[in-house]
Amino acid sequence: MADDPVREKILKAALDLMQAYGVKKFTQPQVARAAGVRQSHLTYYFPKKIDLIKGLLQGHLPHHADAGGTPPAPPAPEAIRKGLAVLTSNPGRMRFFLSLILEAQLEPELKVLVDEHMARFDARVAAYYGRPAGDPDVTMFLSALRGLGMRRLVGEQTDGQQTGGEPDDGVDIALLEARFGLVPAARPAAAS
Repeated sequence: MADDPVREKILKAALDLMQAYGVKKFTQPQVARAAGVRQSHLTYYFPKKIDLIKGLLQGHLPHHADAGGTPPAPPAPEAIRKGLAVLTSNPGRMRFFLSLILEAQLEPELKVLVDEHMARFDARVAAYYGRPAGDPDVTMFLSALRGLGMRRLVGEQTDGQQTGGEPDDGVDIALLEARFGLVPAARPAAAS
């Protein structure tokens, strides 16, 4: 179902709305209109709002263990780097992240999804640096990046300027890595 064009159109519209308005103003009828589909199509793929949010979270971290519990292959280092840059440079993604955290405090099912998503993301970043999940240096590094992303979002809100949201836009990740003693782990050479 991941390659279904209608499902993908719905998820893209949902992400655009979530980044623009957060969770509170995010409704299934709005998503259906934005995707150009009937609401019955949307509810076929995503019966409840929580199902739609789950689809969005899976899109942010698409590599999950399969049904048998086999862990996924590690993501490419470029994907990790891009994900780290997005934490600080993309106001829409930060709005999405913060609105999920706020809404999760009121919705137990959403809280579980957000907690799982954050734990998987944090574990992947830790692995990228050759550290175990829950490593305190990685945790502080990610907290710093998230804080910078929030600060950038607040700055965007107060000065009225839209930022480009380009990765590496204004944050020196290498400098932050050095502050927390993080060095990307060597990757095994690809088999020919």
